[in-house]
Amino acid sequence: PTLHTYNTLLGCYKRVNNVDRAEEILAEMKQHKIKPDTVTYNTMLHLLLRTHHYQRMMDMYQAMKADKARPDSYTFSTLLDAAVKSKDLHFGSEIYGQITQKCKPKDAYQIFSDMTAAKLKPDVVTYGTLIDAEAKMGHLKASIQLFQDMCNASIEPNDRIFNSL
Repeated sequence: PTLHTYNTLLGCYKRVNNVDRAEEILAEMKQHKIKPDTVTYNTMLHLLLRTHHYQRMMDMYQAMKADKARPDSYTFSTLLDAAVKSKDLHFGSEIYGQITQKCKPKDAYQIFSDMTAAKLKPDVVTYGTLIDAEAKMGHLKASIQLFQDMCNASIEPNDRIFNSL
């Protein structure tokens, strides 16, 4: 079997919400020395989201990073959805921090907007990451606006934020 064959099988098990069989297929892939890719992990993450296995999603995401499969916007969107549904604000902030490091500022703002719409409260790390990204790109007005938004949200700035400004 090839990677494509395994990914097709995983997709089938995802459609019928069969987590146990999908995990067996994933283990079989690794046993046959076929390295899971981004599609493999996105399929598994979405299956785990649909079946409300949020902690297993976090573990799967760690395995994805360990296997050096590159998360994409679908990966991050799925993980943020899990953070919202599980009400795990720490995990949501961690994922958001990784998004802002790996994505374009425009994408980061969209995800920031999605976070706030989903009632995930941005923290000092979230604001700091955006302020730093804007400052590095020479967007002083945007950095200052974010700083003001942060202060208006009663979030106390740290040294990193002041250094970025």
